[in-house]
Amino acid sequence: MPIARWVFLALALIAIHTPARAQGFTVVAVGDIGTCTLTARYATARLAKTLVSNEPSAILLLGDIAYPRGSAKNFRQCFDPAWGDLKPQAWAVPGNHEYLSAGAGPYFDYFGPRGGPRGKGYYALKLSGWLIIGLNTNCAEVGGCGPSSPQYRWLSATLEDTSVPCQLAFGHHPRLSSGLHGENQALAPIWNLLRRHRVELFLAGHDHDYERLEPKGEPRQFVVGTGGAWIRPFGRIHSASKVRVRAHGVLELTLWPGEYRWRFVDVQGQVRDEGRGRCTSE
Repeated sequence: MPIARWVFLALALIAIHTPARAQGFTVVAVGDIGTCTLTARYATARLAKTLVSNEPSAILLLGDIAYPRGSAKNFRQCFDPAWGDLKPQAWAVPGNHEYLSAGAGPYFDYFGPRGGPRGKGYYALKLSGWLIIGLNTNCAEVGGCGPSSPQYRWLSATLEDTSVPCQLAFGHHPRLSSGLHGENQALAPIWNLLRRHRVELFLAGHDHDYERLEPKGEPRQFVVGTGGAWIRPFGRIHSASKVRVRAHGVLELTLWPGEYRWRFVDVQGQVRDEGRGRCTSE
C-alpha cells in the first residue's frame, strides 16, 4: 500500500478514536456599567448578549453597576434598560458606588441571592467544574479584609474545604493596577490567601480600563472596568502589567475542567487581548 494511503488511514483512525472536546462554559465579565449620561452601556450589553447567546453561560458583574449612587432609581433607569434582560444569567458583587446608598440596599434588592447575602455580598458557587468566588472588596463596609474579618475567615474556610482544582475570584477593586487608583493595599490579606491556595484568576473593575496583569506565583488578574462608564488614562505602569486597553468592551472566558481561554472584545467586535491557561493547582 502506498505510504500516502497509510498516512491517510492513520489520521482517520486518530480522528475516530479521539473524543471531541466538550463545549466550554462561557463567562462574560465586566464592571463599571450603568452611567445614565453615557450610552456605551447599551453597546456592551449588546456585545454581552451575543457572547452568551449559546448555553451554558453566565455573566459576572464586577461592581459599580448603577451610577452615580447605586440607588433604586439608578438601577431602574441607568442599568436595567440596557442590561436587565441579562439579569437571569448574572452574578454580581457590589462596588463603591453601590455603597453611596445606605448599606448598598438597592443593590441587594435588585439582585437578591445573585448579589450575595444582604450585608455581606460575598459568596461562592460552582460552574463547569470551577469554584467561582464573589468577594466584597468594600472592606470598610463588611468588617475589614484582614485575617480577623468575617469575610477573610469565610474565604479561608471555603478554600480549605473545596476539592475543585480550578478557582476564579471576582470583586470590584483590583489588588494590582496601572489605572487611576493603582494598587489596593487593603486587599493584601485576601490576595495573599488567594495566592496561598493557588487561585487561578482574579477579576475586578474600579479602574475604567482593561488590563491584564501576571504577577509571578500569584493569580492572573484582569481589570475590566469597561462596561459603560467613561474611559480613563493609565497612570504608573505596574511591573506585572502585560496588556492595557482603553476602550469599552467585555472579557469573555471559556472554562473547561483544568483550563481556560480569555478574550477581551471591544464594542466594535475587535479582539484586543487573548490567550489560554491551565490551572496551576492541577
